[in-house]
Amino acid sequence: MHRIIQVGFCSRFFLGYKIQKPLRVEIKVICVGVAMVIVGLVLFYSIQAKPGIDESLRAIKHTGTFVGLMGIGVFIAGMLLYIISRNQPPPENFGR
Repeated sequence: MHRIIQVGFCSRFFLGYKIQKPLRVEIKVICVGVAMVIVGLVLFYSIQAKPGIDESLRAIKHTGTFVGLMGIGVFIAGMLLYIISRNQPPPENFGR
């Protein structure tokens, strides 16, 4: 018999615990997208744009742009998954 407690993902598989109510995949994708946007903003805005900037700092700034834009895409994908997977009410027969 599994003990039912609120634990993380790793504990479920490595320790044999059963999660009472796991997060849906859509919520996880949305959270990853938001985290990517935040990391992208930090990378982009933490480096000042100057004419004589070092190439490695410029690459980090461009990486921040890429991660932030990809995070927006991941967030939108999570929202679409959430909208698509909602339970629809059964159709009613109006003609009968």
